[in-house]
Amino acid sequence: MNFFFGYPFWGLLLILWGVSLVLKSFNIHLPLGRIFLGIVVIMFGIKILVSNGKISVKSKTTTQGGSYYKAGSSEDYNLIFSSGTIDLRELHEDSEDIEISVVFASATVILPDHIPINIEPTTVFGMTSTRNVKSISKEGVRPIKIESSCVFGSLEYITESAEHNAHEDTLEESDSTEASGEF
Repeated sequence: MNFFFGYPFWGLLLILWGVSLVLKSFNIHLPLGRIFLGIVVIMFGIKILVSNGKISVKSKTTTQGGSYYKAGSSEDYNLIFSSGTIDLRELHEDSEDIEISVVFASATVILPDHIPINIEPTTVFGMTSTRNVKSISKEGVRPIKIESSCVFGSLEYITESAEHNAHEDTLEESDSTEASGEF
């Protein structure tokens, strides 16, 4: 939805506003609000046609079409109107605290099994599952705090070892399927 917050949107809005000021000085009244709304709908339709009906988030994408984020790329992870996996297995004990926001989306957070983690979830009209999380504590090691907010979505935390990487398994599986000619 970059269109609504990008240069084309604001440029079109300013052009129509300027045209309306010029036309009003000549006592010509056009329903520019309706014209603007019509142009926005047309441009949105063209954007969908050009992008093959897919509106995507810029990130690494799995073969299933969801976003895939790896640890270390950010301290804030936001999924809005999408689905995705946030892989935090490569976190270090001295890593910064993390903030995760899921709005109208579905996310799976893969946690490392060797680092103490403190999850502070906030959920509004959604679901946050921490039942698959193994909690550990190490003396003298500060747990990494994960603040998560989930609004109209689902957020699931799971614990896996750093050696097992489900994303790479999925990619290898899809490569072997393509090589054999099966769909």
